[in-house]
Amino acid sequence: MSKNILITGASSGIGEAIARRLAKEVAGKLVMPAGAVYSGTKFFVRAFSEGLRQEMAMNKKNIRVTDIQPGAVTSELMNTITDPEVMEVFKAMEEFQFLEADDIARGVTYAITQPDNVNVNEITIRPAMQQF
Repeated sequence: MSKNILITGASSGIGEAIARRLAKEVAGKLVMPAGAVYSGTKFFVRAFSEGLRQEMAMNKKNIRVTDIQPGAVTSELMNTITDPEVMEVFKAMEEFQFLEADDIARGVTYAITQPDNVNVNEITIRPAMQQF
């Protein structure tokens, strides 16, 4: 059975960590030669995922779709902020322990390594101390 995986932003950050972890840990087990890994914008993936989930459910197809919602993750964003108010918010969080991209990649790996009859619909992964 071929498995296709859709990853947003696989060129950096969380998307890159997911692509690397999948290549390292599960490529030989999950992605058969006929499979592929695709990348697209976050909006595209969210819209595509929901449309695919609805269409496949109506047609009784065994397609699994998982929505991963990461919390506060270390990124290059803090180095590019130009708005002083936003920068103050981030400075106030200096002692906050952000997640790393690989933390999210482990959650994705969990979701896609489940047996074919198991679908993990949504995963929210955030720091233990994140309040929302």
